[in-house]
Amino acid sequence: MDWFEHPPRRVFHTLLAAVLLWLLWVASGPGVLTLRIGGAVLTVALFGLVWLVRVGWSAVRRRRWSWWYPVAPLLVAATAVALATGAPLQSRWALSSDAFDRLVIALPVGADWTPFDVPTTVGAYRIDRAYRVPGGAVFEEANGSGVVDDAGFAYLPGGPTAALRRGGPYEGLIFRHLRGPWYTWTASW
Repeated sequence: MDWFEHPPRRVFHTLLAAVLLWLLWVASGPGVLTLRIGGAVLTVALFGLVWLVRVGWSAVRRRRWSWWYPVAPLLVAATAVALATGAPLQSRWALSSDAFDRLVIALPVGADWTPFDVPTTVGAYRIDRAYRVPGGAVFEEANGSGVVDDAGFAYLPGGPTAALRRGGPYEGLIFRHLRGPWYTWTASW
């Protein structure tokens, strides 16, 4: 029972930090990967249960404060703030936006949903397909938005139009402004 006599320490917090970093990485994509995020949240909840048991047992047995006690709650709180503010997506996009800008700078105006070639990796994102659309371009990110939905980025200097929301190979495109002429989008097959 020596394991319970001490508060969670380095190994516990390293594993928790790994799960939280993975959660931040998943949240840095253009869509919501519900199953992955749900799995990560469930894992964090299990870590929370282990933390409560170990801290409770340790506090009862040792009867003294340990600076290890607040580490896990602070890590989880910092992650929650980052997720609530959209920091993962904004940070990863900041690293990738120049690469996307270089792709669209010389992009000729396209007809309705005309495919064009792009590198497999653009910035920190994997891109499956790209289309020239009236008024810009649409990029499909490889991880999409989960099992049934697609997601990606759109370069639309004039903003998304009603026709664009209905067109192309996707159903029900939903755009969210990212920065400047850039948007994220999600859609069903």
